Amino acid sequence: MSQNLINTLNSKLPQTQCQKCGYPSCLEYAKAINTNNEDTNRCIPGGEETHQLINQIQKTGKSNQRLELSQKGEYKSAKIIENQCIGCTLCIRACPFDAIVGSKKRMHTVLTDHCTGCELCVPVCPVDCIEIRKLSDLKEEGNSHADDIINSSYHNLSQKNLVRYQEASNRRKRENIRKDTHETREIRHTAQKDFDDRSPGSKKLLISAAIKEADARIKSREKLSQFRKIRPEV
Repeated sequence: MSQNLINTLNSKLPQTQCQKCGYPSCLEYAKAINTNNEDTNRCIPGGEETHQLINQIQKTGKSNQRLELSQKGEYKSAKIIENQCIGCTLCIRACPFDAIVGSKKRMHTVLTDHCTGCELCVPVCPVDCIEIRKLSDLKEEGNSHADDIINSSYHNLSQKNLVRYQEASNRRKRENIRKDTHETREIRHTAQKDFDDRSPGSKKLLISAAIKEADARIKSREKLSQFRKIRPEV
């Protein structure tokens, strides 16, 4: 696996993270092209120009400036029909870019300058109040962010999307760590309370059983260690 080639392939993809190629991210698709000879025409938002460019890079290891300049990503944006939104937050959790804001049981809205039109929010909406709109239509409705995206180059949009995707991913990882830490504390607190509520005799039995289990684990590890000295390949 050539990491440099993977990075090059990934940098030419639109970074919509839409999963329409069949992979969970643009990076995973780039890896599949490099390692599994995956078809280079699976990126729908990238269009024919991206297909040709990716195909050339995959075969030769080199890019083509003419094709790079011709790339035109099929960028769109989600739009929530706000008076139909029930504030379930499912779309917020589905968005890989943190492009949807709102609180539980309150109306949500889409940040057009963060949205790539990946459509991952559409199937999770229980009331079908999310539309995927062309940027040109949003521009006509007075959306200045749509106008900015239309006037941006493919390369700039791709890199912007990649940065925001990484930021959103990192934030979710931090949230999951905090959630896991909180749940672990809750479990420990519950276990401690359960232990404290027991009678002195019951506590002694629990402690004795825990010590026996610990001794058994230690002896098991010692036996395995001795066995590996005899059979180091195990």
